[in-house]
Amino acid sequence: MKVRDQLNTYEGYLEIIEKNDGFISKRIDKIKKLQEDEQRGVQNYPKSNEEIICSTYDTLFRYQFSNLVAKYSLGANVTAINKQYHTLLEFIGHAWNKESGYIQMVNMLSIGILLDIDRKQFEKLQALIDEARLEDYLIDLLIKSYNKRRMLSTNFLWRNPYASIEGIVEMSKSDKEEALRKLKDYLKKWYKAIEIKTHESKWNIHTGYWCWEAGALAKILELDDSQLKGEHYYPYDLVHREEAMS
Repeated sequence: MKVRDQLNTYEGYLEIIEKNDGFISKRIDKIKKLQEDEQRGVQNYPKSNEEIICSTYDTLFRYQFSNLVAKYSLGANVTAINKQYHTLLEFIGHAWNKESGYIQMVNMLSIGILLDIDRKQFEKLQALIDEARLEDYLIDLLIKSYNKRRMLSTNFLWRNPYASIEGIVEMSKSDKEEALRKLKDYLKKWYKAIEIKTHESKWNIHTGYWCWEAGALAKILELDDSQLKGEHYYPYDLVHREEAMS
């Protein structure tokens, strides 16, 4: 098994996954206990059981997403990534909000596109977005890959680094090679926009750097991304998951 992100080791990624699994198990037990208390009318905390359950699901999502990234980074096959993703779909439905979850949603939509999830699963994510009345060009563009009638907002909730994506999309209509060059430039902008450099920490917390939306864009725009194979941050094996599985 070849490690995809070599800023950590196979053993390092595995250690993170094993720790996260322990945290996940404890929080699933916590949710079950809170749900039982709710049914019995027992309230043991200043916050309501419902609020704590929602917060715990958000924590579960973060640990589970950390595991998905770490598994991809250590070289796991697409089947393992797919399994992690479907658990994330369950968790995000309980806790997502647009104020703190924008990047979460960009990642979930992008990975869903790369995994070719079915329409009903994708519509669950779209329902969360529509309920929150989130208007954003990138989110709409990703949704449009499944729902062709989706109108694109002119708004970018996070202009850095996402605003440059509009130029990639427009260029792809006339010059796909130039669009690919712009996508390659975007990968560099994306990395510079990351606020926390986990690989520089003295603790073992680095799960990998992957620009999932770049892969989704290449797929949606039908770009020949062969030049991006081996490029830092580009999830080539997930874009070409059928090749990776063969």
